Amino acid sequence: MEKFDDILDLEEQDPFNLDYADFGTRLVAHIIDNLILGAAFFGIIGVFAGFESAGATSDSFDAMLGFLIILGAPIGYLCYHGFFESSKYGGSLGKMAMKIRVTNINGYPVSFWQAVGRNAGKFISQIIVYIGFLMVLWTPKRQALHDTMANTLVINKSSSPPPMRRSIETV
Repeated sequence: MEKFDDILDLEEQDPFNLDYADFGTRLVAHIIDNLILGAAFFGIIGVFAGFESAGATSDSFDAMLGFLIILGAPIGYLCYHGFFESSKYGGSLGKMAMKIRVTNINGYPVSFWQAVGRNAGKFISQIIVYIGFLMVLWTPKRQALHDTMANTLVINKSSSPPPMRRSIETV
């Protein structure tokens, strides 16, 4: 007996005919974002290092610097991507430069928390020797592992889903 999904062929359907971003475009966007985030991070660290070289160091200062490095960088990373991917632009500065955007599985904008979850999933994609990122090369909708986990897509900006239906609101 065939499974319900096989009968409806749900896995292969793409009713919106979205244009998925390719691996190379996504990689360049990732590099641009990492350069931006790296510059910001090292700029902040440089300010703190300047305080330390001026003699304003103490155990609490060193603890704050350690906190910034260990927790501040990942939190900053998640906030950066969460903010930009859930904005009207649908993508980080790197994605905007490459003219791609993050959407939900139907091609519509993602929420802040869906974007944060997607980017938290990137840590898993990295832990498994970047295989999660390479999945873009063989999945039908060019989804990386973190896209699959968050139920998101990365599409070219020229691609767009049909207009959303507006519900009639009662007053």
